[in-house]
Amino acid sequence: MYIRFAHYTGIYFGDYVSRFSFWLGKDSDTRLIELRRGEGGQGPMSLRLNGSTVATGTIPLLKTTWFLIELYVKLDSIDGRIIVKVNGRTDIDYSGNTDVLSQETINRLYFHNYYYMVSSAYAYYDDIAVNDTEGEEDNGWCGDGHVLY
Repeated sequence: MYIRFAHYTGIYFGDYVSRFSFWLGKDSDTRLIELRRGEGGQGPMSLRLNGSTVATGTIPLLKTTWFLIELYVKLDSIDGRIIVKVNGRTDIDYSGNTDVLSQETINRLYFHNYYYMVSSAYAYYDDIAVNDTEGEEDNGWCGDGHVLY
């Protein structure tokens, strides 16, 4: 599965915790694969499998900046892989057990924003695309996305 989306967090009063969370699962209670934006709203992303952090990126995601985020996910208990790109650069490349709950399928995408002690924060998502790896077409990276603002 290949996924692409753009993300933007706006200016808000103070420097409180603000982060986004994007996760894949089989139902609303299962966060099989989760990406989280760093603490304080400006750190790099972390990759979590079933609630445990397994990898952390190095590219800081600053406030008031659009970022194009791309993922490749191969679910497998032995030979799994997750690649996360930020603006076309590989930020996380994880290999190993990616099917920690033996789900075998992903049928839901979630986008969520966390704001702690702030009422004037805002965030945007744009340019969402998903390609599966079945069939003869559209089974690779989603390609050139355009962020309009």
